[in-house]
Amino acid sequence: MENKETIESCDELDHRQFMIAAKKLANSFTFGADSSPWVSSGIEYVQSRLYQQGDSIKTVDWKLTARTGKLYVKECEAPKQIPVQIILDTSNSMTISSTSKSKYAVAVQIATALALASLEHVRPVGLIGCGSEEVRISPSLSKEEVQLWSHKMRHFQYGERTRLTSVLNQLKTNPSDTSMVIVISDLHDENSITALKHLSTRHELVVIETLDPAEKGKMGGGIYRINEAETGRSLTGHGFSKWFKKGGVDYLEERKHELTKAGIDQIEVITDQPFSAKLRMFFNFRAIGTGRGSQ
Repeated sequence: MENKETIESCDELDHRQFMIAAKKLANSFTFGADSSPWVSSGIEYVQSRLYQQGDSIKTVDWKLTARTGKLYVKECEAPKQIPVQIILDTSNSMTISSTSKSKYAVAVQIATALALASLEHVRPVGLIGCGSEEVRISPSLSKEEVQLWSHKMRHFQYGERTRLTSVLNQLKTNPSDTSMVIVISDLHDENSITALKHLSTRHELVVIETLDPAEKGKMGGGIYRINEAETGRSLTGHGFSKWFKKGGVDYLEERKHELTKAGIDQIEVITDQPFSAKLRMFFNFRAIGTGRGSQ
């Protein structure tokens, strides 16, 4: 049986302060207005029909008209904005921190900001938690719903195992329309990289990897012994060593390379570093069709 505890909040802000910070971050994004590789530009053709008085000459289907000898016009519709599905990692490892700000606290703020930015551009947004506790909010255009789930996610139960791979595989096999999927996680689920690769063939995918400075070998002096939250394995190191190094191979860099090779947009956010400008640049580059890949 898992040991779960509830904390008042994942950060030191009250609800009003949190929403102000999230809105400020949201206002800096071009995200939501960016074009998607899954949505064709301009107007999408639907069908052709016989000409009716008042139809514009610009809509005439000349090929069909020439073939049939009757005047036909094209009926088109503007492409719909694809919904945004945010996958938020609520598992154990996200709450463990060597600094005052955990990966989970940063992840919730980013998730809320991205949701608000999405709504500003009339893109429905939903949320899926990938810890042991089931959290699933269907995409909608309700700002009140975003505020409710962001408040809920700041007051959480920790001590959960990750279900990231399971959630990704469910989305992959979901017969629903294509979505933009944003994964905010530390990617401690060992099978998640393969699942992300498969998911990227069906949905537009962005990965925001949250990292503690200790995971990058920036913890400072001293010797420590820890248990890795997801797997339970023991690790021993010093403050300038990286937590996740196997046989001389830094597998943080290895999985970053794997995502880049698969054409998946990915960005690292380290909890003790400013991230607003970095995220703004990342999404702005995506909006103008440059900067695809990892940062």
